[in-house]
Amino acid sequence: MEDISERIVSVENRVSISKITKFERASIIGFRAEQLANNARPLLDEIPESIAYDPIKIAEEEFRLGLIKVTIERPIERGGMIYYEHVTIGGNESELYIYN
Repeated sequence: MEDISERIVSVENRVSISKITKFERASIIGFRAEQLANNARPLLDEIPESIAYDPIKIAEEEFRLGLIKVTIERPIERGGMIYYEHVTIGGNESELYIYN
């Protein structure tokens, strides 16, 4: 596996938008739900009874609360990839922003 540390772009030099796409959101929630289905420990302190046995709903709640830390990989125009490492997703449902 390739080392991406030299390709991580600082906040000042980013060329892509800082809004998360609906495809990235779906991917993040899907991967987290799969982890939960395979007995990963939930990141929530208290799980509401209404979602206690649904890994997708738990993953959505973790995502909504900004508890999931991810590295987002995006292609850029000039070729190659740009990486947003260990980011927190925050904001309301229609505008989710990437914060470092």
